[in-house]
Amino acid sequence: MARIAPAAPSNLDNKVAATLSQVKASLGKVPNTFATLANAPVALDGYLSLSKALSRGRLSGHQREILALAIAQENECQYCLSAHTASAKAGGLSAADVVKAREGNNDDPR
Repeated sequence: MARIAPAAPSNLDNKVAATLSQVKASLGKVPNTFATLANAPVALDGYLSLSKALSRGRLSGHQREILALAIAQENECQYCLSAHTASAKAGGLSAADVVKAREGNNDDPR
């Protein structure tokens, strides 16, 4: 059960609604993490800014997802595992790659 409820679309100001529309256009939906962060627009903007900055780093998208899966597994975060499994598969990783990443055994150079 969520401790903080996701923001209701009817309670969003225009800027936050536009931001979540961009998230939906990019990801195909608005994950609960983003909808919950929308309760604090500064937190949502900060998270999105950090994500954008990290995406410009040296690691490929595959490598970032592999790391996210390994970290989610170590942290035993089912929400993160589900989200990153879906995004990893959408990004081209196979089911076997996902399992290897969760086990910490994926050295995918992509």
